[in-house]
Amino acid sequence: MAELDVLCEGLETEFVVEFIDPESSANSLAFRSGRGDGTYPVWIGRAQDGRVASVVVDFCLITRG
Repeated sequence: MAELDVLCEGLETEFVVEFIDPESSANSLAFRSGRGDGTYPVWIGRAQDGRVASVVVDFCLITRG
């Protein structure tokens, strides 16, 4: 998986890394969470035509008091 290697290597020095597939022009973004490895809830918002319009990642930093 050369793409994964590119993303992982970039994250050693950058906060966000973008990989663009040369064949399809599709892109992938990877970013550090700042709190170590783990899983985080992700929501994807779509436009009326079904395309991705927004992405929200909850890093679980705010808890209910």
